[in-house]
Amino acid sequence: MKYQISIRQFIFLFIFTTMTPLFTYIPQVAASNAGNSGYVSALYFGVILFVFAALLLRIMKVYPNQNLKEILTSMIGSACMRILFFLYGIWAFLLLTFKLCSYNLLLQATLMDNSTNYIILFGLFFIVIYAALKGPKAIFRVSELLYGPLIFFLVILLIFTLPNINKEYLAPITTTQLRQNFSSLWTLAPVGGKLFFLLFFLRPITSMNRYPVVRKRLYQSVFVFVLISYLSIFLTIGIAGSTLTSEYSYSFFQAIKCITFLSSFERFDSLITLVTVVSDFITITFYLLLIMKCFTVAFHLENYKEIAVIALTLASTFACVYDVPQFTLEHFYRPYIDRFSLIFQYLIPVFLGIICCFKKPVSKEIIDT
Repeated sequence: MKYQISIRQFIFLFIFTTMTPLFTYIPQVAASNAGNSGYVSALYFGVILFVFAALLLRIMKVYPNQNLKEILTSMIGSACMRILFFLYGIWAFLLLTFKLCSYNLLLQATLMDNSTNYIILFGLFFIVIYAALKGPKAIFRVSELLYGPLIFFLVILLIFTLPNINKEYLAPITTTQLRQNFSSLWTLAPVGGKLFFLLFFLRPITSMNRYPVVRKRLYQSVFVFVLISYLSIFLTIGIAGSTLTSEYSYSFFQAIKCITFLSSFERFDSLITLVTVVSDFITITFYLLLIMKCFTVAFHLENYKEIAVIALTLASTFACVYDVPQFTLEHFYRPYIDRFSLIFQYLIPVFLGIICCFKKPVSKEIIDT
């Protein structure tokens, strides 16, 4: 699969894949850990993510025009590289299965409460397969096309939401609460850690952009992510209060139900649901593409289409047969998924980044288009 991806397209996809968690469980977790100061956790994590982005850029600067497969092969050998890609494929499959379960629950809790899980998953199956078989370029273009309307909608929502904020819910902030915000980083880290997927697309990205352009866009993406995560927590606590926010599932949806425009247009929560549905579709398709990429590298396969069909069939069957309840998904499966994600998203990239800090960057110019 030969394709070209701009850094803009990757950044749009990164932002889209973080939308659903930022609008569903992140405000609840932040409020549970630190009360009315929960939004401060987004600022804490922003510092970590900027450092993480700097390490990714260092890897890119030392290994220009090389993909993750080539970088790992040169550092740890071909056999270890293939084992690592196999493990990444298993991890991506777990993420895919988890996302299918959470996608099904989200639709049943919001837009399609009378629908059974197999009907939702059956329709999603064919859409995701079609998008995945079109190749990575298709899903990147979808993200690029929808990014503008998404940001416009979020700005409009912010304007309508600000007058409904109760300042008493946001203050005072104690020293103890500031320390408690560190507990939320374990939940924010797997969401923002998706920036690490840049390593899988280094070659197509660096073939289209110079290093300064990539650096600028990457730091901008970190800023946008921190801003959206900050506002989602800030607005939810400011409208509903930390107590209700910490107790309700999908607390952001509950908070904006009171938002109206000219006393007539309301149900902004339905529009947020549409945003999360699009976000989940892009995320599920991307995870499937990642599975295809990892297993084709691990086993030297060429029939990546069969991998996509088998992986999505197995994941959809699990989500349909077991029909995991929301409590189990939130309090049992997600903590384990988050722990695995911390290992796969941060351990390898940080290790590579630290090593690259002691290597001389290649001075070869990256082509700009």
